[in-house]
Amino acid sequence: MKERTNPGPGAGANAGEQAPAALDFEAAMARLEQIVRDLENGEQSLDAAIKSYEEGMQLVRRCAEELRRVEEQVKRLTEEAGRILVEDFPVPGSSGADGAQ
Repeated sequence: MKERTNPGPGAGANAGEQAPAALDFEAAMARLEQIVRDLENGEQSLDAAIKSYEEGMQLVRRCAEELRRVEEQVKRLTEEAGRILVEDFPVPGSSGADGAQ
């Protein structure tokens, strides 16, 4: 593995300079995908990889919070429409063995 002190383009540049909370959901997901690609290619220095991982975890929390917020909004809208219909939506890549029925 070669060591670089500069993490390269896309790793901290542009979208990475914004705080995760300032990004919309789509931008946060795109940045998270870029971080994963950068970490997988293994060309970052250890310090840069740790910083990327920390940023990625902040983005994961940000996206999870947004998904919870939207789920609650959908439930409220469904209840307001007079039809209380609450179903778990299948999550792509999920085995469904999380205990929810």
